[in-house]
Amino acid sequence: MRTDRVVTVKNAKDALCILQIRADKFDLVVTDVHIPEMNGFELQRVIDKEFDISVVCEFLILYVLKK
Repeated sequence: MRTDRVVTVKNAKDALCILQIRADKFDLVVTDVHIPEMNGFELQRVIDKEFDISVVCEFLILYVLKK
């Protein structure tokens, strides 16, 4: 039976640090576009270059409706 786990980090630097230590334990990286230190697309480029892991960059657009 497969057991999936989620690891959360606060910024791109922490994400890259964890991947450098344990890249073999990750199948997928999900990141926001707007993150501290570098944007999600920059993080994706670094991960694509250095690791064999899929990256999903997502972003959320919120609309505020005036009453």
